[in-house]
Amino acid sequence: MKKFIHITTLYFGNRWVDKLKSIAVGFFLHYFFTLISVILILIVDKVFLPLINVDSIIKNHYESSGLLEEYGVIIGTMIVTLAGPLMEEISFRLILNPTRTNTVISPIIFFFLTSGPIWYLNTFPIIRLLMCLFIFIFFYIFSDFFNNKLLGFNKNLLLIFSSFAFALFHIFNFSNFQFILLPVYLIYVLPQFFLGVILGIVRLKNGFFWSVLLHILINGSVTWPKLFTYG
Repeated sequence: MKKFIHITTLYFGNRWVDKLKSIAVGFFLHYFFTLISVILILIVDKVFLPLINVDSIIKNHYESSGLLEEYGVIIGTMIVTLAGPLMEEISFRLILNPTRTNTVISPIIFFFLTSGPIWYLNTFPIIRLLMCLFIFIFFYIFSDFFNNKLLGFNKNLLLIFSSFAFALFHIFNFSNFQFILLPVYLIYVLPQFFLGVILGIVRLKNGFFWSVLLHILINGSVTWPKLFTYG
């Protein structure tokens, strides 16, 4: 475990060209692990689920094209390729380098991001904002305590934990979620877990800006081609 970050360094130097090389390698690794994960997902979806009389989970996956239809091409694209990656990086990766500021900002954005799909507070904006204010006050008052705790936490374990949380968050991309099938759903978010690890390593080795950039490029590689199909 101690050599995990060292082996998968994704760090080639401090120059911009070195950082871009890290981004390129991270981009390739994401699709490599996604391909492996998709093969396993298809086996589970097409072979295992019919054996236990459960309908396909893949067909219940919410595609990014749904946002384009709901919010329009321009706004939908900005959500998927800019706002989404930035908020997710603040929520799950900013905290990997603990500072007093990061310890306060990450929980607020994490709550704001998850309070919609998980607790459905997007229809109660006042309550949502008041809870964000409460979280801000709480973590501001106890920021030194939480920051010191995180500084003493093993970086590799923190990376794995944040990647696992990132993957769990994406379970809510599936409609008709059945909690009893949670172990099965974990297989369906393997791509997000591996992506979380890759983005986390890029963040730790190269800086927060570069993990955001890589996340934008990965989401964009899926979303931008769809722009040509919309009038």
